[in-house]
Amino acid sequence: QRNVLNQQVLLMQLVNSPTLTPGSKLELIPNGIPFCSPLAIDPRDAILTGVNHRTDVHAAAMELESAALAIKVSRNELLPQLDAVVSGYLAALNGRNDIGQSLVDQFTEVPGVSGGLVYERPYGNRAAKSKLRSSHQRYLEMGQRYREAIALTSSEIALAVQNLNAISIQSEIK
Repeated sequence: QRNVLNQQVLLMQLVNSPTLTPGSKLELIPNGIPFCSPLAIDPRDAILTGVNHRTDVHAAAMELESAALAIKVSRNELLPQLDAVVSGYLAALNGRNDIGQSLVDQFTEVPGVSGGLVYERPYGNRAAKSKLRSSHQRYLEMGQRYREAIALTSSEIALAVQNLNAISIQSEIK
């Protein structure tokens, strides 16, 4: 009895007619059986669509991608580094604020350009190795979280499709 009244109130809200109010003595009685065409939903298509549109699966995929990027960054910290360094300066400054002559003087009198290579090879580098191991572990955790999100989404969608198909078959029998 209470369930029927709740459904009537819900229907009144959906119809939104001023004559249908919860306190009125009006009773809603259907004339016939509602017509529903039988639904044939393929569970695989529904699961694929659901997995592609669920925000929790998308968030888990983004976390997994972020963890993969952290591994790449950690690997780069373990590699040797070779940098080219070039510098220039005004060496022969003139007291007369003659910048043009100072530029000429730096090449003729005192060299004002230098260059070189800087090579750094990490030795030991326990911090970077630890960070790489940590990044690998986080990647494994995020991969498991992604698989769990897909499994949960797939089971929820498969159950919903089963319920929908069962309801469709029941309404078709009546």
